[in-house]
Amino acid sequence: MPLVRNYCCCAIPLLNAGIYITLTEQLVVAITAGILTFATPALVGVSIPGFAPTIFGILCFIVAAVQLIGYFGVIRESTTAFRRYTTLHLLSILAVFAYSAAFIAVSATKHSTASSKCVNTFFPPDASATATSFTGADTEGKTLCNIFTWVNVGLLAALWVVLAVFHLYLYLVVTGYGAVQRDDHSKYYALYSFNSFPAGSQNPLRTSDTIGLNNMDAWDTRESMDTVGFEKQNAQYAGVTSTYPPASFRQDGAYGGQQRY
Repeated sequence: MPLVRNYCCCAIPLLNAGIYITLTEQLVVAITAGILTFATPALVGVSIPGFAPTIFGILCFIVAAVQLIGYFGVIRESTTAFRRYTTLHLLSILAVFAYSAAFIAVSATKHSTASSKCVNTFFPPDASATATSFTGADTEGKTLCNIFTWVNVGLLAALWVVLAVFHLYLYLVVTGYGAVQRDDHSKYYALYSFNSFPAGSQNPLRTSDTIGLNNMDAWDTRESMDTVGFEKQNAQYAGVTSTYPPASFRQDGAYGGQQRY
C-alpha cells in the first residue's frame, strides 16, 4: 500500500512526523485507558468479575511501555529495535482487544445479572412506599435497566469495533514505516557492498555494462588503464629529439635574459 508507506492519516508525511504522531497517539490512548480503568467507578450496566478491570489496566500500560521501544527505533534509526517493537506492539494490542472482547461477550450473556445490579443501584426499594407504588416503581426500574444494560453493551461493542479498525490502520502505518526504514538502510549499505545486489538485478556498479570489461567485480584491484596510455605516448615520442634548452641554461626574457640553474 503506497499510501500507507508514504503518508499517515492520508495527509501527514510518514517520515518523520507521521510515525511520531502514530506512536504518540497509541501512547496517549493506552495511558488514558489504563488510568480510567483504575480511577473511575465500576460500570453498572455490565457484569464482569472484579479482577477484570485491573488486568485490563495492566495490559494498557504494557502497550504504553512498548511504544517507548518504537520511539527508540525511530530516533536511533535502528531497524532491529523497530522490528522488535512492531512484533511486541502487535502482540500487546491483540491481547488488549481479545481481553476486552471476551468480557463484552460475558456481559452480554449475563444480561439478567447486570439488569438486577442496575435495579438495586438506581431503583432501591423504599420502605415507606405502599405495595402498589412499590410494584409500579419496580416494574419501571426493570424496564429502564433492561434497556440501559443492552445500550451499554452495544456502546461498548461499537467502541471496540471503532478502536479495532483505527488501530489496525495504525498498525499498517507502523509496518509501512518499518518497510521504508529497512529499504532505506539496504540501499545505503548497498553503496559499500557489491554483494548486496541480488543475482540478476541491474547493478549500477557493474563495470561490464559500463566500460566493457569482462571482470564482473566493481571493486577491481588491478592497476588503472591510464598507465597503458602513458606507455603508448612515451613509445610514440621515443625517437624525437627535444629542442628544449638544457636545464642548466635557458633563455628567458621574463627573468632578464639568460638564466642559469
